[in-house]
Amino acid sequence: MQILAWCSIVAVFMFFGVSFAWFTSVERTAESKTTNVMAPYYLTLLNPSETDVLQLSVGSLMPGRTKQIVFCVSNQQNEENELINMGGSDFDYSMELIHTNNLALNYTIYELEETEEASAEIVAEDTVSVDGVETTMLTYWKTKSPDTPLSGTDVSDIRHEQVELTGEEINSGTYIEYAKSDTNDLHLSDNGEGYDSQYFLMEIEWDDAALSSFEKYDKETDMIYILVKALLPEPE
Repeated sequence: MQILAWCSIVAVFMFFGVSFAWFTSVERTAESKTTNVMAPYYLTLLNPSETDVLQLSVGSLMPGRTKQIVFCVSNQQNEENELINMGGSDFDYSMELIHTNNLALNYTIYELEETEEASAEIVAEDTVSVDGVETTMLTYWKTKSPDTPLSGTDVSDIRHEQVELTGEEINSGTYIEYAKSDTNDLHLSDNGEGYDSQYFLMEIEWDDAALSSFEKYDKETDMIYILVKALLPEPE
């Protein structure tokens, strides 16, 4: 029994000795290699005045009318993390419009640029809090290319396959992806100010074929989502 006890103690000491030597060796090896780490970054959907995160609310849409929603994509630093210096401010990104198919609606997205009130095509209204008082803030916009909306690709089949949908489910959704191209300038940099912002207009209108049988949509509702994703091909 004494021999077995001594053997056990020796075995434990040998185990710790080997483990310590292995971890020390691995640590020294790791420290000798160049680290390749992606710089942190921000990517946020904001309201047109850039005072709050985007609250995508469409409301009712009557036949023959067009709903216009202005939103912002930005890499500016989150005010809650002002002490954290975030890099990675220069990158392309993609945008994805997702909607269910209960309503016969058409969706179009244009890039915007801010302008003066006198030359504005679109006026966006935000409710913001100033010193605890809710205030209406107006911003003024015009489309960069009125005849050239963003060009999107239907990736619904890919998204359905990723979540193992068979295509027979109700409300499986339509997924339209917008990536950087000749017509889509989806890129953010530091813009000389440490961050950049791009502004977009989403127009929603009824399909012409739906107007002759509008009553069948009377109690239907669609869900709409906008997603943005940074495209960082390699760590920097």
